[in-house]
Amino acid sequence: MARHVKAMKKKDKFLLALSCIFLIGILCLIAGISMGGTLFAFRLNQNINPKYTQNGTFTLSEKDSGLITGIDFDFHCQDITIQRGDTCSIQPDDDTDSLESKYYSYIKDNVWHIETPNFSNATITFLDHTVRIPFLSKNWDSDVSYTITLPLEKHFDRANISIAAGDCEIDDALTADNTTLKVGAGSLDMTGLTAKQLSIKIGAGDGTIDKIHVSDHCTTKVGVGDLELGDTDNSPGENKINNLNSKTAVGNTDIAAKLTGTNQLECATGDLSLLLPGSKSNYNFTSHSSMGDICFGDSTKDDSSTDVYGDISLKCSLGDIDVDFERS
Repeated sequence: MARHVKAMKKKDKFLLALSCIFLIGILCLIAGISMGGTLFAFRLNQNINPKYTQNGTFTLSEKDSGLITGIDFDFHCQDITIQRGDTCSIQPDDDTDSLESKYYSYIKDNVWHIETPNFSNATITFLDHTVRIPFLSKNWDSDVSYTITLPLEKHFDRANISIAAGDCEIDDALTADNTTLKVGAGSLDMTGLTAKQLSIKIGAGDGTIDKIHVSDHCTTKVGVGDLELGDTDNSPGENKINNLNSKTAVGNTDIAAKLTGTNQLECATGDLSLLLPGSKSNYNFTSHSSMGDICFGDSTKDDSSTDVYGDISLKCSLGDIDVDFERS
């Protein structure tokens, strides 16, 4: 009888604690909204911008291309291919004067800017995360693609690439000291990237970088999309990310790289997968899990290296974090 009463008391305490946590969550949500936060919002915007007047092929001379120190590309719902060549150029697949093949290109402070048309879009905000989704206008009667050429082995000071709902493929490795990549509901596929500082934000789209090297600092945020850093088919030791700050909300983040410096990785209700070179002893791990799972794979390794590559902090709420190691 005493055991039964004791068990009932424990159950009552557990239910009381759970109710308190739920109540605190509701109060925090109300407080956040009262202070300007957004729970959910949907907005349809009309954006008929007259600045998109250029069409046909635009090419810079070899001399002018050499003066370009940065790129700033803002793509909407078109398919984009970025390749390497002799000079800077942009070419739509439709060379006519049709509305859908126009674009806006200009150079300011040695930075080459390109914007493709965005006639209307919707913005969806959920828990202060906003995703912009472009819509095709009634005049858009075909899929339009653009080919952009950048000089071979060009080292840029900065590179900003934003994709709303289109697909962007970068065939050759990109080198830029300060790089910012944003994907709304589209996709970005890069062969390789070398940067000092890198910022990646994925909304509901997909981002893939096969080979990656970040020397100073890297920040990634994933909403409900997918992000893959480093090709898992190759050795993760070929990729290196220093001082990584990664946050995954509902989507998936896959990383195959050596993590050096101080790294903080958080996963809410999504999935985070790590494939690291070396063994568990080559990293200083700290982990915290609320109701999710953090699993470490077999960390045995043939060599006896005791080098510490970096510090890795793992935090998981309701999702899953899997950590595996490359074997020799």
